[in-house]
Amino acid sequence: MKVPEFKVCRKAGEAVSWAGKIGYPVAAKVVSPKAMHKSEVKGVVVGIGDDDALRGAYKRFRRIDGFCGMLVESIAAGVEVIVGAKIDYQFGPIILLGMGGTAVEIYQDIAIRMAPLIERDVRSMVGSLKARALLEGHRDQKC
Repeated sequence: MKVPEFKVCRKAGEAVSWAGKIGYPVAAKVVSPKAMHKSEVKGVVVGIGDDDALRGAYKRFRRIDGFCGMLVESIAAGVEVIVGAKIDYQFGPIILLGMGGTAVEIYQDIAIRMAPLIERDVRSMVGSLKARALLEGHRDQKC
């Protein structure tokens, strides 16, 4: 699984410098503890192709409540997934896997297991997802 290169940038110049290092196009996401659902506050821009567009996104994100930076990341082809971890008060450490982006909310297609995980657990998590075919290369699509 390929993870895009990313960095949280506190200043517009830092964002531009990072994008120059990883190469355009990039995606940008607002960093704010008050913006749990970034797309709902217009805190996500994909396909940014140059310095001016990135500076524009930064300027717009600064107006979002709780703004404390902007995550800038390379764009990777494939299927977006969500992976999360937390300590549950009853079960201890747990891991979540599901379809990422807005799909996690729309389809609510997730798998949860108690940590630590072994390979068999991960395969079971993927196998339990309704969208598993997307992760396994549906119709010869690479994920």
